[in-house]
Amino acid sequence: MKFTMKKTLFLKTLMLSAATVALFGMTACSGSDDNIIGDEPITEQPAAVKTYQVSIPATMPGDEQTRAVSFDGTTSTSTFKTGEMVYVYNVTKNEVMDGYLQPSNITTDGKGCDLTGTLTGNNAISANDELKLMYNLTEASSDPTYCIFSYDGQNGTQASVLDGALATVNVSSYTGGTLTTTAPASFQPVQSMFRFKFVDENNNPITVKTLRIQSTNVEIAVRYWPFDNNHFGANDIMVTPSSPTSDYLYVAICINEDKTPSALEFTVTDDSDNEYKGTKDAPSGGFKNGKYYYNTSAITLTKQDARIEPTITGSAVSPNEYNCYKVYATEITLSGTSKGYYFFMYNGGTIHLSGLTATYDDDDNFIYSNGDLTLDISGANSITTKNFWLAIFVGGTLKLSGSGTLTLTVNDADGYGIMASSNYNYNEGTNSNASVLAADGYTVTRDVTNNGNGTYSVTYTVAPN
Repeated sequence: MKFTMKKTLFLKTLMLSAATVALFGMTACSGSDDNIIGDEPITEQPAAVKTYQVSIPATMPGDEQTRAVSFDGTTSTSTFKTGEMVYVYNVTKNEVMDGYLQPSNITTDGKGCDLTGTLTGNNAISANDELKLMYNLTEASSDPTYCIFSYDGQNGTQASVLDGALATVNVSSYTGGTLTTTAPASFQPVQSMFRFKFVDENNNPITVKTLRIQSTNVEIAVRYWPFDNNHFGANDIMVTPSSPTSDYLYVAICINEDKTPSALEFTVTDDSDNEYKGTKDAPSGGFKNGKYYYNTSAITLTKQDARIEPTITGSAVSPNEYNCYKVYATEITLSGTSKGYYFFMYNGGTIHLSGLTATYDDDDNFIYSNGDLTLDISGANSITTKNFWLAIFVGGTLKLSGSGTLTLTVNDADGYGIMASSNYNYNEGTNSNASVLAADGYTVTRDVTNNGNGTYSVTYTVAPN
């Protein structure tokens, strides 16, 4: 997972649809539950697991904003499909019920079905309970804040897109084995569908090996938690076709509609490992969930300079599809030239920097450490992250040792290119003096240069006492 920050760090840092559920019936499996709600007062009973055999008639509307998985050019077709799952969250009782419902008795046109299955819970369903129906939830949990729709691991085919949807109903009564609601339920999609094809500057088709999608204003998400306060996580969707293709790619994307509309950003690696980049502006009003966005012509991308891997000793690691070196060892040495890669130190440790010249142009750090980190400086070293305000983030204490210089070029002078949450923190004002970075037996001084182009170079000089 890649972490993104702007002054503060966050970790937590669609299918076209609307289905209408009419009044539906439930039959309790025991006679004692046949009359939970009626004219007589309800007697409180000790908590016990309640089991319900459920059948919910459901229909799919016949308009263009549907919960469809099937595509035909510029249109999509809404149908129910066997195997899809619907989980039920009783909001009033704060309980995600065990079990799930699935489409059965699907009509010939696929637009009608019964959602059937067995549900169990510790709380009986009562009048006025609010129920949330979660269609195609990626992962269910007894804790509703961990229920998640995930858009990771797509392969660009129609079959791989996630058609997640939510519906809300309020229970009217449950008597004689029949449950009624105060109003019909209507499923609403939690994502939109996109269709992409790409060409280079000379209008030659690009054969896509991997497609990475981000957004300028962080308004798309690879994960969506419907019942958590931080609904959206990771502005980064990776699509990996089963084999490289220049054909259309279909992608489900969850959109945070509260964000200011911006643009989708594409990074494509072709079958020869060439890299291409480009953008597509959002329509007026921004992208919305529940839509189908398709391209009548291919999107033009620009070929990028080749990435360069640094010299790494002390750990045999390779970059992943996100161009990230995930390092589990606690000691490595970086030297030579690095271009287009970044490092994630899972366990902290020590990084020896020996004549390193690194550039990373994405909006993020070059080094991220999960724990305490020591940078051992030898000779002249430089790290440039001109599109981000930090070059190094440490989730703990950072110390500098050795003899040499480390020059960080960033787009903001306030953080001095480094944030260490425990001892060099812009947000807490503990980075006013670079001496707090000195390891025992060493001194650290800092100089800042305004480059006049929106970037600042911060040079840390390290020497033994």
